[in-house]
Amino acid sequence: MAKKPAHKQQQLLSPVNYIRQKARNLPIFECKINITWEKEKFSQITVCRQHANGNFTVCFYLVDLGCLGVKDSGFRFNIDKYEYYELLQKMNETDPIMSVDYTLVHNIIFSGLAYAEDLGFNACKEFLQTTRFMLEEDTDEVELIEIECGVDGKPMYVNSGFDSAIREKQIVNQLEKAVGKGNFKFMLDIDNYDSDDIEDEDDEFLTDEDKLYRKYRKIEMDELHAEFIELLETTAINEGRGAKEKAKRLNIILDEFCMRICDNDLVDKYIEDWHRDLKNKPVSEHDAAKIIGLENETDIPEDVDKLINDFFHDLQKSDSKATKNLQKIEKTIGKNAFTAYLELNILRDYDQRKYGVKIAEYSLKYPDFGLIQLFKQVYDQKENDYSLELPVLNEIFSSNNSISGFEYSQFLFELWFLISNKNDLNLSEAFDTFINEIELPDTIYNNLRAYTFMSRMTLVIEKIKQNTVSEPKDTKLKIYHPKSETNTAFQFRIQLKNISKPPVWRSLVVADNITFDEFHATIQLAFGWEDYHLYNFTPSSWGSYPVIAIPHEEDEEPVIDAMTTELKEIFGAISDKFTYLYDFGDSWEHQIELEEIHTNYHGQLPSCLNGKGCCPPEDCGGAGGYEHLKQVLANPKDREHKSLLDWLGLDKGSDWDANEFDMDDVNEMLSEDFD
Repeated sequence: MAKKPAHKQQQLLSPVNYIRQKARNLPIFECKINITWEKEKFSQITVCRQHANGNFTVCFYLVDLGCLGVKDSGFRFNIDKYEYYELLQKMNETDPIMSVDYTLVHNIIFSGLAYAEDLGFNACKEFLQTTRFMLEEDTDEVELIEIECGVDGKPMYVNSGFDSAIREKQIVNQLEKAVGKGNFKFMLDIDNYDSDDIEDEDDEFLTDEDKLYRKYRKIEMDELHAEFIELLETTAINEGRGAKEKAKRLNIILDEFCMRICDNDLVDKYIEDWHRDLKNKPVSEHDAAKIIGLENETDIPEDVDKLINDFFHDLQKSDSKATKNLQKIEKTIGKNAFTAYLELNILRDYDQRKYGVKIAEYSLKYPDFGLIQLFKQVYDQKENDYSLELPVLNEIFSSNNSISGFEYSQFLFELWFLISNKNDLNLSEAFDTFINEIELPDTIYNNLRAYTFMSRMTLVIEKIKQNTVSEPKDTKLKIYHPKSETNTAFQFRIQLKNISKPPVWRSLVVADNITFDEFHATIQLAFGWEDYHLYNFTPSSWGSYPVIAIPHEEDEEPVIDAMTTELKEIFGAISDKFTYLYDFGDSWEHQIELEEIHTNYHGQLPSCLNGKGCCPPEDCGGAGGYEHLKQVLANPKDREHKSLLDWLGLDKGSDWDANEFDMDDVNEMLSEDFD
């Protein structure tokens, strides 16, 4: 029987590529801008286009008319009207907005862009790569409106706390280079100001604390180190005059230390995970009565509330007083999961042996009571030297759609206890930042902040003692030794699909028993990618199986673990083919073909035997974006030529050599990174 042809699925555009290729064909639905844009010189703009199905794609633009131009941008793709209007409502709560014609927002964006370019500043990558394609082309067909940039004829830079010390210094240096010292205005941490009252001397706007943060942002690491040690010594012994001021300075230096030496990407990941967790399990005081077993009540009765407060107050004094209060609570509401939780509080503080027995009993008896399950996870962590994963809010309180403020505060205290025992500065810094970003009662916030301060302080002091305090450096890709010795090597030809003139390919030899994750790292180095994005290996790209990648909890389909699966488990015969997909937004597809199998190979592994073509720049828009980039760079008269040169970090008059490939350089990198 003849083999049936496989059903060919229509290739769907990713949201990024849809905006790049088709957004301008959608009709403009409306445009919004903050009412204060002229006065504040900061424009928060939304441009909304409507799809045929009634949904919306919305792009956001933060335009600094003071000097930086399009400072930030983003988009929401194909959202329904309810989500769209919810977005507008949130924006309006933060900074009231109004509807305006597209012509005005177009002129604001491109005026800010041109002003910034004259000063030597480029638009953010998101604008250059994606959201500019949401706008009409900047031609004479769009009516010209004069937009004032700068203040009183001078550029103005306001660092409202989002620019790092290094970025701030870069911006100020560039302004000095562009217009000269004293010919621009600079302010730090100003939330509200009147352009009529701005003075050149920006110090008058700063609090003493602002000035300290500004001072420590600008000094070198060794100076920061020395002052930190000096303050530690003097603050510890000085409780008289000036001690409070020194403690404040110590806190600010600690913040600066942590900002510099922590892995900020990792810190941000922890914070995002906790925010996502809280979003999926919101805090609601309507659940307060339910957790103590009063299903038909909304609020906890006053007499019961007083007994519970007395219990926690007496718990700090003695087990006998806390036990008496527990007995009163049991008489009022009966014995239930909540009273079992209160009993565990007493045992945990005063009888660890019995606590271990009871936590095992109650966790089985009350599987849906989150506070007891939280105690059980903390107990298991302690029994395993705190080596287990941190508890997740959604898993602990899985039986409820929301949680009470009491439950959330208890979760945070237990989470902090576990973090403090892991001795991880990145985790401690992330938690300290997180509690500053969420709403908490003052007493809980102050207690948690005090704990995080002491923990971060201890960890930084420990790093100083070990002489390991340094600002993080860029980490290189690591290619690991195969797990066992082998003389068998696979020779692959790997070619970027949909790229021509010239094609981009590499011929690589690797051990047959490296993992697919190690193969990914080898391909990254050989081509010149920078490992910014996710990847997978499949037989023929999207929609084909099996998928080999790093598994994630969000995966909807089964994924084979790239960290443990070896090449020889998939490849076995010459001409075997597979696809390596890198960057799910730009969708860089690499066709992999097994050319030869060497059974007695003694050369360098991995190594590059041949190749052609330069690796495209990261985030340039996939194959179509790269072809567009090459065309623009080949034509100095093109209106995008200068901005693309700037984006690539090339000087005026420089060329992008699409043919560039140096096999010796590739092999040198492979040799250096193969440890």
